[in-house]
Amino acid sequence: MLWWIVPAFLLTAGLYELVLVVRGATEPDTLAFVAILVMLLGTALAALSIPFERPVRAISFYAPSAAFFALARFYTYDAYFLPTLRRYADDGAVQPAWMLLLAAAALVAGVLVWRLPRTGAVATAVVLAFLAGTTAVMGSH
Repeated sequence: MLWWIVPAFLLTAGLYELVLVVRGATEPDTLAFVAILVMLLGTALAALSIPFERPVRAISFYAPSAAFFALARFYTYDAYFLPTLRRYADDGAVQPAWMLLLAAAALVAGVLVWRLPRTGAVATAVVLAFLAGTTAVMGSH
C-alpha cells in the first residue's frame, strides 16, 4: 500500500493545480513543497526497488504522475507577482521545452518499468529527481 501513496498524492495535487489553472487562481508554495518531498520519497522508493527481480508496478506511475503535477504547476499563476496574473511558464526560470522533455522522459520511464523493470526503476529515480529539482526552481525569481 505504501507504494501507491506517491502516485495517489501527486495525481491529486496535480488535479488541484489543474483546477487552479482553469479557475485562474493561485496558491501558496506549500503544496509544491510537499509535492517535492513526495517526489523525493518516490525517488528513494524507486531506488530501493532496483535490487528486486521485479520492482513493484506502482513505480510505473511515479514519474508520469510527478510530471503531471509539475506541468499543471508550470501553468498556474505565480503568487509572487500578484495582483498581476503571471504564470510560472511566462518567461520564468524553467523553459517550456525543458518541461516537455521531462514529461516525455517520465512517460518513457513509466513504460520501462513494465518492459525492463530494473532499468525502469533507475530511470524513474533519475526522472523524479529532475522533476523535484525543476519544481523547486520553478518558483525562483
